[in-house]
Amino acid sequence: MSKLSFSRIGAWIRSKIFLYNVTYGLYMLDWWERYLFNTIMILLLCVLCYNGSRFTVESVKRLVWYFSAETGKNNFMNMPMGHHRPYNFIFSWCYSRVLQVSLVLQCRNW
Repeated sequence: MSKLSFSRIGAWIRSKIFLYNVTYGLYMLDWWERYLFNTIMILLLCVLCYNGSRFTVESVKRLVWYFSAETGKNNFMNMPMGHHRPYNFIFSWCYSRVLQVSLVLQCRNW
């Protein structure tokens, strides 16, 4: 590649960075605020990609399991729910706290 090609690629990259800064209003921030915003955006994008990949894999597993199951049985209701365990933990924790509070209130009224 010639020097002209590298300068054109650099100009194109600079124009895209400028467009990004103007679109999201980052041009008026200090350098450290811009880095902080970009870091948060990259982290959110990583979390979104990670959870999206988990959801996609789990959905494909469910579809394969559902279509490979026998049609005469109700196998869909017995399907393993792998990534829903944390929600069950949170529900059980909240339920135990409600029971503790209700027991304390009953003891005070007794």
